[in-house]
Amino acid sequence: MLLRWTGWFLFGNVWLIVAVLLRNLSVVGPANGMLAQLFRWLMFAGHSAFLAFLPALLLLPLALIWPRRRLQTGLAMGLSSILLFAALVDTVIFQQYRFHLNAEIFNLVFGGAASEILVFGWTMYLQSSLLVLAIVAIQYFWARWIWRRLESGGGLRRGRSLAAALVMIFIAQGLLHAWANASATTVITRQARTLPGYLQITADKQFKRLGVESRASDLRVGDIQRGSALNYPRAELNCHTSEPPLNLVIIVIDGWRADALTPRATPNLMRLAEQSQRYDDHVAGGSATRTGLFSLFYSLPGTYGHAMLAEGRGPVLIDELLRQQYQIEIFASAKLVSPEFHRTIFARVPELRVKSKGDSASERDIDAQQDFLEFLDRRDSGRPFFSMLFYDAPHALDLPSGAPRPFQPSWDSVNYLALDNDSDPLPFRNLYLNSVHFNDALIGEALEAMKLRGLDENTVVLVTGDHGQEFNDNGLNYWGHNSNFSPPQVNVPLLLHWPGQGAASFDHRTSHFDVAPTLLNDLLGCTTEPENYGIGFPLTHSGGREWLLLANYSEYALVSRERIIAFLPYGVEVLDPTYEAVDEAPDLAAMLAAMELRGRFFR
Repeated sequence: MLLRWTGWFLFGNVWLIVAVLLRNLSVVGPANGMLAQLFRWLMFAGHSAFLAFLPALLLLPLALIWPRRRLQTGLAMGLSSILLFAALVDTVIFQQYRFHLNAEIFNLVFGGAASEILVFGWTMYLQSSLLVLAIVAIQYFWARWIWRRLESGGGLRRGRSLAAALVMIFIAQGLLHAWANASATTVITRQARTLPGYLQITADKQFKRLGVESRASDLRVGDIQRGSALNYPRAELNCHTSEPPLNLVIIVIDGWRADALTPRATPNLMRLAEQSQRYDDHVAGGSATRTGLFSLFYSLPGTYGHAMLAEGRGPVLIDELLRQQYQIEIFASAKLVSPEFHRTIFARVPELRVKSKGDSASERDIDAQQDFLEFLDRRDSGRPFFSMLFYDAPHALDLPSGAPRPFQPSWDSVNYLALDNDSDPLPFRNLYLNSVHFNDALIGEALEAMKLRGLDENTVVLVTGDHGQEFNDNGLNYWGHNSNFSPPQVNVPLLLHWPGQGAASFDHRTSHFDVAPTLLNDLLGCTTEPENYGIGFPLTHSGGREWLLLANYSEYALVSRERIIAFLPYGVEVLDPTYEAVDEAPDLAAMLAAMELRGRFFR
């Protein structure tokens, strides 16, 4: 009987959670079409069932191991009350900031900034207290009613059928989301962010085998914005085409850390640096490829990445290049489908080249380079062009046989499982520098090819990395990237060669967020204020970057020159640049400003 009571009690909480989470519908776009509406209701029911039955992870084993009615009833009421109240608070946070309850919010509340987050007044305290009492009362009377029904032997049958129905609903909405994700059906995928902790199930490869593929480039901006939860851009861009227009080439080296721009490692890029604007304190948008490239093109934190992906929304920089009739060809070594850049940054680029040929990163780098050189000869010379070259060898730590290896001693490959705090980083780092040297040679060939065609006189060239690479620099056993937000993993070089402009070196802090505003203003003639489409500034602007909001695949952080405020799954940590914990409270003003940035481009 205890198990039956637990199941029916949690079943009732499913609909209480549904009723609470429906509040979020007031701030999200409509579900256009019958399929989108079906998914919305399946999603609310299925995910609410998932949340409501979370206490079962404790309650069901307890009922079997130590069956005590009062203990089971009290725990079920307490856990479900906390869960329901948390869902209610989450709707308040979501409606105000467009993201869900997390460690950042808890830290701000207990750090003394609660009144600034939720604007508490005495009436809200009273309402909150009454709500807590109401939730507890509902749980109490629901619990008693179920016990009475079970003890009387009347009603409460068909429990297994109802449980099976909830399971089928959960599976159905998961499959529908997986199909929508594979086919870029944004009217479905963009709804996922409505609910806290929603499990976004994907199965792109499986659906591709069934003939379901994305056609994101066929979407028009107007179609994407209809019913959108995003308010991006916040104002229409006002741009005028320059005459004659300049070409644009962006070169990205995967994992190119700031101190790997040297005469020995990158002789060709050092020669370019002597003729370019060089930014010596430049920070990527995160410590991972997904967020590094995202910030470069969108001028937005990686925290917006899932929303842009769910809606198939490309950056205004690419939209404006297309509007001004630029030919766009992207030459990436790694596949553009993982991360899903074919559905975010380059979603509207026609006939997008999504992969290179080759069995290794170095072979694919060479293939991408060769295709770029061929493009220079077959392009329409009557139109400007934009190309991105994205090299992968330093990320894969791969070189072709016979390639120069000036840095010794060097490993031939890396076994990450064998690395520990006592490992000698030198041969690992030398292998990395040798792969950077290999990419530098390719870039030198590309620059020379452009020069031979006279393109150096009318082409803006920007060279940077998507993120850095760490070799246990701080003695904390961090290797590679995507594991923290320390300078080795987020600081990268940035060179900007602009025809007609002299060489210069800048030591003020800049970031990837500043690239799109610079190109939109100076290359594409846009006069719209950058705050309407991003969070960056023109690169030469020397202020406004005391804190940068960076992200990787699962975490984000506020980063300054002296401190890092890391928002981790288990809480908030304050660290110094060497990633050692600092015993001080986080900067609440910076955290509140970050919350505003994270919600600025949502409706």
